Amino acid sequence: MQALVAVGVVVVSALTLLKRRRRTVHGYRLPPGPAPLPLVGNLFSIDGKRPWITYAEWATRYGDIFMIRVLKQDIIVINSEKTAKDLLDRRSSIYSDRPYIATRDPYGWSFNFGWSQYGDQWRSQRRMFHQAFRTEAALAFRPVQLEKARHLVLDILSAPHDFSKHIQKFSAAVIMSIVYDYEVAPEHDHLVELFERGNALAMESLTPEASSIVDAFPFVLSLPEWFPGAVLKRKAIVSKKCATQMIAEPFEYARQREALGSTASAVALDLLRSTKDVDDLSQLQLLKETCATAFVAGAETTTTTLQCFMLAMLQHPEVQGRAQAEIDTVIGTDRLPNFDDRPNLPYVEAILMETLRMYTVIPLGLPHATTADDIYGDILIPKGSTVVANVWAMYHNEDVYPEPDAFKPERFFVDGKLNGDKSTDSLVFGFGRRVCPGRYTADNSVWAAMVLILCTLKIAKARGEQGEELDFEPTFSYGVTTAPDPFPCSITPRPSNVDIHKLSSADPFE
Repeated sequence: MQALVAVGVVVVSALTLLKRRRRTVHGYRLPPGPAPLPLVGNLFSIDGKRPWITYAEWATRYGDIFMIRVLKQDIIVINSEKTAKDLLDRRSSIYSDRPYIATRDPYGWSFNFGWSQYGDQWRSQRRMFHQAFRTEAALAFRPVQLEKARHLVLDILSAPHDFSKHIQKFSAAVIMSIVYDYEVAPEHDHLVELFERGNALAMESLTPEASSIVDAFPFVLSLPEWFPGAVLKRKAIVSKKCATQMIAEPFEYARQREALGSTASAVALDLLRSTKDVDDLSQLQLLKETCATAFVAGAETTTTTLQCFMLAMLQHPEVQGRAQAEIDTVIGTDRLPNFDDRPNLPYVEAILMETLRMYTVIPLGLPHATTADDIYGDILIPKGSTVVANVWAMYHNEDVYPEPDAFKPERFFVDGKLNGDKSTDSLVFGFGRRVCPGRYTADNSVWAAMVLILCTLKIAKARGEQGEELDFEPTFSYGVTTAPDPFPCSITPRPSNVDIHKLSSADPFE
């Protein structure tokens, strides 16, 4: 009898899925896609670590927009830039929601409005965030970004083998200073380590693919911690604890600074000063969560992009050499570059754009959800659909980017001049009303670090005991973001008239 019931469930599930796949409304059809298996859908056909690769392969069979099923969740995947802009940009009133992410609340990430569903709270936080990080406001952060980039170079010179940790510290130092007026400790800063630990857990768990498992089997979060296999439960407990501390501790530091009469300008301090009723607990919580969102959004992508940049310079010494020649020609060798030089360094700009394209640190962006039925061509996109933009596939489209797997900054030049694209227009920053409001600040942080590294340091392959170059095959870690794992390299000062020790002076940028 149990076997018959099981067979019946499978048959009914299969018929239901097939019926849904063939459903039409007024002559419109659902997006095509691979046939799902009963119960599990397409789960076992997807590369669990790199789903964007699977989606790009399926696009060659099913077209630029198709539908998959992961357990009980339907996901519509967009693989072309045109389709993504047609829908997510031009029809943003329909595509600006976020889907239900089953791991968001259990992991403590309901504070992050980037993952929040469309509504009044999202609009309030977005308004605060935009006010603090709009284009004009980002200009005020430039001195801090140059100062921290200078410290990054000094840190790398003092311990080159730890360059990846120094990059993490730089990213945290910039955003912690901007948001909380907080100066990180030289080593093992508690708040930096707290954010890194919490962010790492979140990046594992907030993908649609991971969320669908918890959504389909919610009991996994109710298992006792000691239960064999209760990994998700244990990670959720740690993540939630980290998130609670991430929200409260740095904001409390800023609040104490304000109470002691600090006149410094920082996002948290400015928000406190502009809030009429700081004793309103709900309003105070909103401020805390907005500030915490600013940190996690800025630090993660900045760190990952700079790690990818270091890898690219290691693997492409000819690109590094050309950029350094441009810097020497424009800047000379007796001072350091600053933001006034940026328009005159087009090849450095192209390196930043190519890094964002080649490595695509957020390969699938953040998922969108539809608030109404929509028709695209002859395809019906139902209300409530989860919609994923395969940014990696868009940036590896051979028709748009010939030799997409080659790192070629010159691809962004037309007739010898950098084309009109801006790095802040990169698809990695998202689409429509969900585009990253902090992209100008993040872009400036990355550029400042890149140009100072190129100006002062030489990145080359590590050498063995006999002086031979050591080859290696880079590997990557995957989640919402993708980043290179630690890799060996040699980092030395570049010969120039700039005294490296002058980098520690009060103002080395004049």
